[in-house]
Amino acid sequence: METTGASSDVAPPFGSFAEVARRYIKLRRKRERVWPNLFHDPSWDILIDLYAASDGDRRVSVTSACIASAAPTSTALRHIDRLIILGLIERQEDVEDRRRVYLSLTAKGLSLSEDFMIGLAELQFPPR
Repeated sequence: METTGASSDVAPPFGSFAEVARRYIKLRRKRERVWPNLFHDPSWDILIDLYAASDGDRRVSVTSACIASAAPTSTALRHIDRLIILGLIERQEDVEDRRRVYLSLTAKGLSLSEDFMIGLAELQFPPR
């Protein structure tokens, strides 16, 4: 995956910064099992899930984003609306099934998310 303009000397040893995001999601889920109902950030979980999906053919539906948020659907939908207002994500209708709507990061959302993933990678693999 190419970077979106974020500069870093860090190259994750396991493929891509989207893989860093996928590993980060697993770590967040582990944290939730260890400390249930202590930490909760649906917007962040949605952003990270969308970033993790950004380097492949995986499309993220609104339903999937709600599940990724680990929040009730009504709460997740409010967070999705807020992320859209902030210009971090956008909706795209499924041309084959108008009932389905997909979400993706905007260029702004992608760049900010990638900057964070680079920072995570730098924690483990500092720049030379």
